[in-house]
Amino acid sequence: MNTSERPLSDYVEVAQRFRRSVNLDKDYRTQQQNGEYVVTSNTVGALRRLAEGLPTNSPARAWTITGPYGVGKSAFAVFAARVLCGTDETGVIAREQIRQAAPDVAAALTDHGICQKGNQGFLPVLVTARRAPASQCLAESLIAALRAQR
Repeated sequence: MNTSERPLSDYVEVAQRFRRSVNLDKDYRTQQQNGEYVVTSNTVGALRRLAEGLPTNSPARAWTITGPYGVGKSAFAVFAARVLCGTDETGVIAREQIRQAAPDVAAALTDHGICQKGNQGFLPVLVTARRAPASQCLAESLIAALRAQR
């Protein structure tokens, strides 16, 4: 068999952590990806825009993340939730990753009280869409988030 007939898998190996899909609820509440998230320039840019939207008088208070299946939108959502909401070890590690990758973004978040020690951050309400009314999905997720805070 010559090299042009060999499968790509003979040359490339994808790490296990990149082979599974992310579930917002389950992955946020576990230590599954703890410290394994790869902070990219897109991650930094999205968190920078998010930090710019935190002040109540900001014109940039709504934004979307779009992209094809499998590019990491849900993984980013879990990471961002940990940065903004996490009070456990996963939140500490996520914020440290941001401090190392983009000190200016970490400083902007700190200015808004997000990356300060002892601050609880936001309440994570993680909603996964399914064949049900959006209001029902949101209400169920809000109830689950409030119960998790007990």
